[in-house]
Amino acid sequence: YREERPCGRQTRAAAAADSYKMAALFHDVRFFVDATVPNRSKVIGALKQRGGLRQFSIDSLVTHVITTDTDKAAEYPHTNVAFVLPGWVWLSIKAAAQLPLKAFVAQQRLLQGVVVCPSEINDADRRQLWAMVTVHGGRFQVTLNSTCTHVLTNASWTKKVAAAHSHGIAVVHPHWLADSLEAGRLLREEDYAVQVSQPPAATAATA
Repeated sequence: YREERPCGRQTRAAAAADSYKMAALFHDVRFFVDATVPNRSKVIGALKQRGGLRQFSIDSLVTHVITTDTDKAAEYPHTNVAFVLPGWVWLSIKAAAQLPLKAFVAQQRLLQGVVVCPSEINDADRRQLWAMVTVHGGRFQVTLNSTCTHVLTNASWTKKVAAAHSHGIAVVHPHWLADSLEAGRLLREEDYAVQVSQPPAATAATA
């Protein structure tokens, strides 16, 4: 038995269809990118290259305002314009489809200012935590540094946990995040604090 493979013509046709789809990704988007957006010129270029039409002011033709200003929408209360974060652009490109706007609305969000770092979290759970954090306005990073506000872990000791604890960074169980989102407010870290122990003597702990 020999597996049938698509001929070169079919492969080229599929590639051409994908290319056309990406070129027209933002075909119905008339956008304005304000000065608060990092890498503003790149965001503008990415939208234009994929069919978006740039507007130079927020007028009646604009469908999307790309901004990081969480108070921007309040200045235009009677418009049907979508005020969205630049992440909507980049993640829509990555997904090859316009993502729902709801998760990217430029407004004060629960985890704004929260920077989460995982320790001893498996890949599947890490991806889920990343999605939860970023959708609600926080930042998720695997490297522990001075910008981190919370380390999520179930481990009582890792190098990362020890470093965070010594620098006053909250070390909490992952349930703190899920429960905070369910409650609609940041819950007390003390109620979810990991009891940090001494390093194991026999085995080398890792982050």
